[in-house]
Amino acid sequence: MSGKSVIPVEFANEKLVEEITPLDTPSNPSNLIRIQTVKETSEILELKKKLRLAKKSIINTYECQSNPIDHGFSGIVISQKHSVIILSNSTSNDIQFFSLENFQKLYSYKSTCGSCFQLKINQDESKVYCATHTGYIFSLDLPFNEESGCSKFQVFKGRVAFCVSGEILYSQGIRSFFVKQYNTVTNTTNYIGRIEHIYKLAINNSGKYLAGIGRRRLQIYDMIKFKYPIYNRKLPLSYAAASRADKTLYSDIVFAHNDDFCAFACERKLTIISMKNWKDIKVLKFPDESMICSIKLTNLSDNIIGISQENSICVWDTYSESILPCFFNSYMDETKLYSQIFRFDVDTVKGIAYAFEKKRPILYKFDCNLFRYKIVGKYDSSFENKLLIVNKKEEILLIRKRNPKVLVYDINSCKEKSSFIFTKGLLLSCAVQQDFENYLYLISEDCMVIYNTESYEVINEILCDSGKFVAIIYHFYMSIDTLILSDNNSTIKFYKSNGDYAKSLIINLGNGTVMKAFKNYLIIGTSENNICIYDLTTMTQHSYSEPFLHTIRCIIVFNGGLNLLVSFYENYCMIIEFNNLKYYEKKNLEKQIMNCVITNDERFLLASMENQKLFVYSLPNVEKLFQITNTRFYFIALDAKNNYLLNAATNILFKYENIFNNSHPRIIGESVSYPSIKKFFNGEKNFNQGEQDSWLIFPYLINSLHFYAAENNKTALRDAMRIRKSKIINSFVGTPLDISLLTENKEVSNYIIKELAENIQENIVSLRLLCMNLSNINNKGFKSLELLYENCLVPCTFASTPIPEYCSEKLHLPKLIYSPTEDLIQEKFLNPFITGNTRVHFSKSVFKVSLETGSKESIEFLQSLICCKNQNIFKTKFIQLILNEKWNKIKWVHYSFSATFIIYLLFLSMYSLHKYLPYLYVATAANSLLSIYEIVQFLINPRIYFNDVTNYFDFLKNVFFYIYLGYRSYYMLIIASIMSWIRGVTLFTLFKRTRPLINMLYYVLQDIIPFALIVFYSILAFAFIRSTFQDDSSIGSGELILEAYFNIVGGLNTGGNGLETFLIVINSIFNVIIMLNLLISIIGKTYEGVNENELIENMKKVAELIIEVELLLLPFHFENKYNLVLVCDEYTPDTKEVEQELDDKLGNIKDSIENMKIQMLNKQENTDLEIMEIKKSITSLKQTMLDNFNTVISNMGKKKERDLTPEPTKFLCLNGHDLIIKKDSKSRICDLCFAEFRNVNDYYCYFCDFDMCFQCAQSFKSSIHAQYKCYLGHELVDYRDEGMIIDLKEFDTQTCRFCNKKFESKGFYCILCMYFVCIECNQVIEYLLNIEKPIPCKNKHILKWRFQELYYEWCLSIKCDSCQKSYLGAGFFGCAACRYNVCIRCYKRQCISL
Repeated sequence: MSGKSVIPVEFANEKLVEEITPLDTPSNPSNLIRIQTVKETSEILELKKKLRLAKKSIINTYECQSNPIDHGFSGIVISQKHSVIILSNSTSNDIQFFSLENFQKLYSYKSTCGSCFQLKINQDESKVYCATHTGYIFSLDLPFNEESGCSKFQVFKGRVAFCVSGEILYSQGIRSFFVKQYNTVTNTTNYIGRIEHIYKLAINNSGKYLAGIGRRRLQIYDMIKFKYPIYNRKLPLSYAAASRADKTLYSDIVFAHNDDFCAFACERKLTIISMKNWKDIKVLKFPDESMICSIKLTNLSDNIIGISQENSICVWDTYSESILPCFFNSYMDETKLYSQIFRFDVDTVKGIAYAFEKKRPILYKFDCNLFRYKIVGKYDSSFENKLLIVNKKEEILLIRKRNPKVLVYDINSCKEKSSFIFTKGLLLSCAVQQDFENYLYLISEDCMVIYNTESYEVINEILCDSGKFVAIIYHFYMSIDTLILSDNNSTIKFYKSNGDYAKSLIINLGNGTVMKAFKNYLIIGTSENNICIYDLTTMTQHSYSEPFLHTIRCIIVFNGGLNLLVSFYENYCMIIEFNNLKYYEKKNLEKQIMNCVITNDERFLLASMENQKLFVYSLPNVEKLFQITNTRFYFIALDAKNNYLLNAATNILFKYENIFNNSHPRIIGESVSYPSIKKFFNGEKNFNQGEQDSWLIFPYLINSLHFYAAENNKTALRDAMRIRKSKIINSFVGTPLDISLLTENKEVSNYIIKELAENIQENIVSLRLLCMNLSNINNKGFKSLELLYENCLVPCTFASTPIPEYCSEKLHLPKLIYSPTEDLIQEKFLNPFITGNTRVHFSKSVFKVSLETGSKESIEFLQSLICCKNQNIFKTKFIQLILNEKWNKIKWVHYSFSATFIIYLLFLSMYSLHKYLPYLYVATAANSLLSIYEIVQFLINPRIYFNDVTNYFDFLKNVFFYIYLGYRSYYMLIIASIMSWIRGVTLFTLFKRTRPLINMLYYVLQDIIPFALIVFYSILAFAFIRSTFQDDSSIGSGELILEAYFNIVGGLNTGGNGLETFLIVINSIFNVIIMLNLLISIIGKTYEGVNENELIENMKKVAELIIEVELLLLPFHFENKYNLVLVCDEYTPDTKEVEQELDDKLGNIKDSIENMKIQMLNKQENTDLEIMEIKKSITSLKQTMLDNFNTVISNMGKKKERDLTPEPTKFLCLNGHDLIIKKDSKSRICDLCFAEFRNVNDYYCYFCDFDMCFQCAQSFKSSIHAQYKCYLGHELVDYRDEGMIIDLKEFDTQTCRFCNKKFESKGFYCILCMYFVCIECNQVIEYLLNIEKPIPCKNKHILKWRFQELYYEWCLSIKCDSCQKSYLGAGFFGCAACRYNVCIRCYKRQCISL
C-alpha cells in the first residue's frame, strides 16, 4: 500500500474498543467463512484501525449534537465577530448570551417591554435588536456585558415584523397595512408605504430592496420607488388557508450579499430569484419533501442553508447548476414531531448551524460540510495582489502591485497591524527570507528594496545596473542564504541576504520570467517559453527543454523532485521529468491556472483558476478531486505547516482553516447525504438508493470502494464502479485494490482488475497505481490478468518530434524501449534517414513497470509470471514483447554457456574414446568455467538454484567428474559422462524450434511414470506366475523377470507345456497389444497438450532463462526505475478499426447510391420537362402548319376543306392537346358516349384523332372540375346532377380510389378512365395541396404529391408505408428517391401533428 499515514493526532494513541463494524461483519453471510480463513496480520489490523478511525472522525464531525437549554426560546442570532450565540426567550422575557466555543452561558438581559419573540443583528454586529409582543423594539450593544446600554422604542401596538439596515429599522405591525421607517440615531419616524398584512420583512445589504411576506403574496419594493412592487408573487392557496386559520406559516426570504439573487422559501419549495431581471432562476426542494422553516445565506459565499420541520439541514451551492442539495443532514429521534417550527442561524466561520424548536428545550448543532474561513481584512481590490507569510511573527503580508502598498495582518487576531507604501514604482515581485525571515524583498523594474521584518524599515536599496528586474526568489542551499533575481538582459544575479552582490549567471534562452529553486538547482522559465535547469554548485546548465507553444505561468516541483508541474497561459498543464525535461504527460484543464501551491507532503495541489474557483488535485497524477466555489479566488498562499490557506479575493482577505486537518474531514460529492453515509458505516447498505456511496472523505481520500474491498463485497463494488462511476483513489490506506490484495479478497481484486482493463481509456489514472502491485497481482493468478495485459497497450498521443508513418522493411519489428515519459523520440525507434513501405504504429503501456535488467523488481516480476496460475498471460502481446526484449539482451550469456558446455562434452567424449590426456585437460578447463557459473548461481540464491531440476545434473556431473580426476575411477567417468549427456539435452531449450520438442519430452517422461509402474507390475506378475510351472529351483527371479520382458519385446520361449505357452501368449497380448496402445494414447494426448500450450511453455521457459541471467546481475544493485513501455510495431488494424473502416466504406457507398438516385431523379425530371417542351413545340409547330395551310388556301381563293376553329376548353385529349371545333360530312363516333353523328359541330383533336360530340362537350364544360387529375392526367369532373355524360344508373355503386369505400351519385370521376373519388377525399386532397407544411421522409427528403408519374414506375395497386393499406390507382405524397409513399390520411395526420 502506498500513501502516508494521516491518522488524527487525538485518535493516534486511542485504545481501540472491540466493536462490530461493517469491516468485521460482512453484509453478505456467504463471505463470512472466507474472511475468517484469512489470518489477521499486523498489516490487516492496522488497515482496520485506520478505517475505523476515519469513520469515527466523520461521525464525530457530522453527528448532530444536542445541548439542553431553557424552555420558551423563540429567536436566535449568531455574532461571529464576538463569538456568541444570542437567544431570546418569550417565556422568561430575557435575552441570553452563550459562547460559541463551549456553549457556556455568559450573560442574560431581562426585558421590561414584554416577551421577546424575534431577534435581528445589524451588519457590523455592533447591536442586537429584539421585538416584543407589545410592539416595542429594543437594542443591546455588542459585545454585551453588565454595563452595556439598552435603547427601546415603540413602533406599533402589538406584534411587529421588522428588519435592520444600518441605523434604520423597518417595521410593520402584524395587523397593520403601513411600513414604518425608524431612525435609531435621530429617533424620527415616518411611513414609507403600504403593504398588505405582513408576516415577515427583509432588506438587502445595500438597503435598496425591501421584501415583505404577507398572507397571500410576496412583494419586493425598490426603496426609491416604493409605490409599486418590482416583484409580486402570489403564494399557494394552502399557505393562504393556513394564514387565515392562524396555523404555522412556513416561509422565509434572504438576499444575496452581492445583490445577484434572492432566495424565497414557501412551504416545500425554495425559489431562487434573479435580482437583475426579477425572474425565477430555479426551484429547489428538500430531499424528504418536508416544509421549509427558515433559510440563511452564508457570509459572502452565497451558499443557501435551510432547515425543515423534520429537523433536517440542507446546503445548496448557488454556483452549481444542479437543483439537488450539495449536503443533507438530519437529526432523528423517537419523539419526532410533524408540526414543529425550527429557528436557526449559521456560524459561517466554522460552518456550524444551530437550531432549536420552541416546544423542546434542546439546541441542535449541525456541521454544514463547509470549508471554514475567516475574514482577515478588507482592502482595495482594483489592483493585483500577492500574499506572503512571515511565520516567525505570525503575520500575513498582502502586497499590492499597482499603486504599491504592503498591508500587514496578524494571523491569530485577523486584524490589520500596519501598512507602508512602496515608492520605487510599479511593484513586480516580492520574497521573504526563508529560514530566519528577517528580511522582506520588494522589486520594481529599476531597483530592489530590502526591509527589516521587525519594523518594516528600509535597510538597503539596490539598483538594477543591467536592464530591468523581472523576477525574484529566495533560496537556502548549502547553508547559504541566496537572493536570486533575473533581469531582461538574460542575466541571473545572486545576492546575499543583506543585499551584497555575490555572482551572476548568463542564460542563453531568453529572460528568466519564472524561477523556482530546488535543493542545489535553479529552474528557470524563460521568455522564449523554454525551461532550463542550472546546477548552483557548479553554475553550469544541467538541462533545458524544447520551447513550449504557450507562455509559462508557474512551475511546481513535486514527487520528491522527480517531476515538474508546469502551467501555462492556456487551459492545460504539463508534467515533465526533472532530470531530462522531457515531456511526460499533458493534462487538460477546465480553465487556466492563475497560481498554485502544493502541500508539504506533496499529496495535494491547490490551484486558483481563471474562473476564480479553487481546484484541489491529487498528486502525483494531478487528478481533480473537488472545487471550492464559495468565495472568489485570485491569489492564494499556504502556510508552512499547512494549517491554513490564504485567499486574496475581490476586496477581502480570507483565511481558510483546517482544510487538511484530519480531525475535521469534509465529505466531497455532488449530493452528499450524511444519514445515508452513517447507515453505510453501520452496515445498512441498501444499494437501490442510488447515490448513497458516491462520496469522498477528504483529506483521507477514502470512498465507498475502500470499504467494499475490505468487506469483499463484490456486488456493491460492481454497482458503485459501473452505475455510479466511483473512482479508484489512492488514499492513506492505499487503493481499493491494495486493500483487497492485503485481505486476500480475490473476488473483489479480480473484479477491480477486470473493470479497469475493460475500460482502459477511462481508467488510465487508476491503472497507473498498479505499478507497485504487479508482482503481487501476478502471484495471485487472477483470471482478469489476461485481459489486463492484452489491453494495457494504448496508442501514443504525443511526440516532441515528427514521427514517420513508414519505416524500412529491413527494420526488425516490433521494437520496444523503456522510457520515463511517453514522448516518442524517432532516433530511439527508427533511422530518420532510412524510409520504406512498412507502415508502423506506436503504443505505450498505461502503467509503469520496473524491468531494469538485474534489478530486484525485474526478477520479482518475472518470477511472478512463472508462478501465476493464469498461464494465458504468456499469450498476451505485452508479456511477449517484454520477454522477447529481455531475451535479446541476455541470450548471449546462455549461448556462451552452451558453447563452453559443448566444448567440455566434446573433449570429454574424445577422452573417453582415446584416453588422450590433453583432451581431458581441455574438458577440465571448460568444466571449471561452467562450475564457476554454477557456484555463483548457488551463492546468490540457493533456493532458486535447487528448484531447477537441470541444476541437479550439473551438480552430480561436477561431483563425479572431479572424483574421477582425483581417483581415476572408470565408473566415475561413466557416471559423469551420463550426467553430462543428459544435461546437454537441455541446451536445445535455448532455441525456439527445438524448445517445444524438449518440453514434449519432459511431459512424456512425466506422464509415462504411472504407465511404467503398471507395465513393471505386469512383468513381475507374469514372471512369478510362470515360475509356478518350473520345478527347477536353480532359475533365479531375475532370469524369470528378464524372460517375461523379452516375451514382451518379441523373444518367445516355446519350451514347456501347453498351459505355459498359453500364459506366454496372454502376456504378449496384454503387454504388447494393450499396454503399448495405451502408451501410444498417452503420448498422443501429451503431444496434443504440449502442442496446444506451445506458446505458453515457450515463453515460460524464456522467462526462466532470463531469471537465471538476471540473478547473476543482482549483486550489482541496479537502480529500480519505473518506466513506460513504448512499442513500435507494424500496423495491423484491430477488429474495431476494420469494422469501422468497413462501416465508413459502406456509408460512403450508400451516400454515393443516394446521390446517384437523386441525380437520376433530377435527370428524369429534367428529361420529362424536356419531353413536355418538345411535345409543346411539336403541337405548336403543327398548329403553325395548319394556320399556314389555311392562309395559303384563303389566299388562293379556295374554300377551306376543313373548318378548323380552335376553341379553348377545359378538357384535353389523351395526350393533353387542345380540342378544336370542326364539322365533317363523314360519319364519326364520340369517343366518350360512343354516339354516332354527321354534319354537326363536334370537338376534335387533329393530332390524336380524338372526337367528342357537342352534347358531351357542353356537359363537360358545365361540370365542376377538381384541382388535380387522374393517374393518366385526365381532369376529374363532378357528377352530382342527372345530366351526365355517362349513365351512372348502370353502376350500382362506385369505389373511391383514395379510401376504398363505395358511394352513390356524389363524387368526382374521370370520363375516360372510369376513375372515381368521393367528396370527402377530394376535400382532403385539395386541402393538402394548398398547405405549406413540408413533411420529410425518413431520410429527410421532402414528400411531394405524386400521381400520374407514380404509375409509370409501379403497378396500379400501391401500399401506404405508414398505415400499410393498399389503394388502387390513388395518388400519394411520396419520395421518389426512397420509394416511400404516404396516403392522404396519414399525410394529413402528420401535418396536424406539426
